[in-house]
Amino acid sequence: MTPAPTGTGAPAQVGPYRIEREIARGGMGIVYLARDTRLDRAVAIKALPDDVAADPDRLARFEREAKVLASLNHPNVAGIYGVEESEGRRYLALEHVEGETLAARLVRGPLPLAEAQEICLQVAAGVEAAHENGVIHRDLKPGNVMITPGDHVKVLDFGLAKGKVAEESGIVPPPLLADSPTLSSPTLSHSPTFHSPATLPGVILGTAAYLSPEQARGKAVDRRTDIWSFGCVLYECLTGKRAFEGETVSDTIAKILVQDLDWSKLPKSTTPRIRELLKRCLEKDPKRRLRDIGEARLALEAVRAGETGATAAGAAAPPPPTNPLARAREAMRSHGFLFAAGLILGALLGLNMWGQLGSGGHHGVRDVMRVSVPIPPELRALEAQLTPDGRAEILRASLRSTVGAGESRPLLYLRRLDKTEFEPIRGTEGATSFGLSPDGRWIWFRAPLSERSGQYRLLKAPADGSAPPTPLMSWDDAWFGGPVWLHSGELAIMRNHGKEFARLLGKGGSSSKPVAITGLEFVGDAQFAGLPLPGDRAAFAVIRSYDGGSYHEGLRIVDLKTGAMKPLLHDGGNGQFTPTGHLLFTRGDALYAAPFDARKLEIRGETVAVMDGLRMPTWGNASFSLSENGILQTESGGSRLLAIQKAPGEDEITRLDITLNFFEELKQRFAAAKK
Repeated sequence: MTPAPTGTGAPAQVGPYRIEREIARGGMGIVYLARDTRLDRAVAIKALPDDVAADPDRLARFEREAKVLASLNHPNVAGIYGVEESEGRRYLALEHVEGETLAARLVRGPLPLAEAQEICLQVAAGVEAAHENGVIHRDLKPGNVMITPGDHVKVLDFGLAKGKVAEESGIVPPPLLADSPTLSSPTLSHSPTFHSPATLPGVILGTAAYLSPEQARGKAVDRRTDIWSFGCVLYECLTGKRAFEGETVSDTIAKILVQDLDWSKLPKSTTPRIRELLKRCLEKDPKRRLRDIGEARLALEAVRAGETGATAAGAAAPPPPTNPLARAREAMRSHGFLFAAGLILGALLGLNMWGQLGSGGHHGVRDVMRVSVPIPPELRALEAQLTPDGRAEILRASLRSTVGAGESRPLLYLRRLDKTEFEPIRGTEGATSFGLSPDGRWIWFRAPLSERSGQYRLLKAPADGSAPPTPLMSWDDAWFGGPVWLHSGELAIMRNHGKEFARLLGKGGSSSKPVAITGLEFVGDAQFAGLPLPGDRAAFAVIRSYDGGSYHEGLRIVDLKTGAMKPLLHDGGNGQFTPTGHLLFTRGDALYAAPFDARKLEIRGETVAVMDGLRMPTWGNASFSLSENGILQTESGGSRLLAIQKAPGEDEITRLDITLNFFEELKQRFAAAKK
């Protein structure tokens, strides 16, 4: 939470509490100072921000925070007085703690040794009380520690807490898929608290600089994640510097995962017992980490009492750890990549990642991680694709109006995965569809001649936005669907609803003589989808037909030399061939995989379900993108998005979900299917 001015939208009264002013605002909520008219005391009233006040996940987390606080009764934990409802909105009535946060205190520099030990001793006592009640805080940081004018410490903000209280409340539904961590709000600065559905196991929640390694990897966490965060807080109190910090959020996470602590920053007066405590708290392997925060409290109490432990006071500090750069080089040699800076993709888009993630070599990364890229609220996203080289996202979106004048014309946007911004690609105004070349260097798109024109043309532009688009040719009314960009540089597009296809030159000009589609009779429409097979051997086509009162979507494959079409799936769409020899496709809101013979153009084994809950368009199957190095992009939401979250006629993307090292997941799925 950060101090905030009085809000114009603040309620005047919530139950017996008269609102006086807004005192803090952050991603987890808005806090008002209020007066209890019955007991004449100051209270803090917490509310959800307006933009998420009706969000089921945030409401569930809000209710869970209330239940967690009600289960705790400790002098070092800020208490709760009750839950109120006013004009359809819920509020928490909390203990008002006057003073300043530990974060604000640390802005002035490191704390004296005795003060740092005393504050952290009280923090440990508060967290210990939570752990004894089965509650894990998961967002312990200086900003959630309040110091009163009398130097009493209160641990605040259990909005991300997890434990038996939340589970017993009945507000945590069963997960759709296991091991599906999610990151949101990567563009926020100052180590933001990540917000994501709290219903999935392995969700990455917390604040970047204080995440434990297992939290950063999206793995299941227990009380030891709070012990790591406590170690980070203690280190920061002693040094005035964060234990792990980079220029970007992902830089910070990268350092958490691979870099040793800089012990040289600790004051020379730091006792051996404190050094040993820090070492045990900040052990990257949770199996070797301090197992109970109560042990940290006891150690700090012993230091306060003058006990120094087995090592004599004033003994030399332990030797500094291995040079971080050398440690990083070793990580690259052993894991096949370097954790990279830039986008908050779990800090796994690294310097050597592009050629290694999907290599399947013995030194490849074995962890499968999922993170997400939220769409900026000012954009209404309609279509998204990951570039085949895995370096960027391309988005087709319109800019929302802030003055009630509707939306702007759709435009293509570029977000490099080492950046945080969606940048508009100039000259793509009015784009109605787009696709990518197999090498990820080029974008084709369809757009009108002008804002008022009903005539369209096919254009191409560099995917990096380095040059303006080049018109290729007028859009032929006989064309159906969008083209597929071939490895040869040509484009292939269906004509006459899929009865034939033509090749188009990537440099522009006239199209080739149409090639008739043969070998399969069907009633409906056919259009190319995805990327061609290696060597332009063939391309996938989606067939849509209307039968029995409903639409059906099937997957076919077309020989690009002969025009022969073969059936693959009677129910499914959006096919893509992977370097691992599999066919990926979607059916409804689920993603599937099957072994695929690229020479015979046929499925050669059992189909395995990979994930579900994907966002579906208004009709048809869910879409996805896969890079050649094993990065998968999907859009979450599934059919529930249609039923609950969409306004009539609305079809927009709110979040892009990224799976890193997806080829490893495929391997695991097929291995599990054989058991």
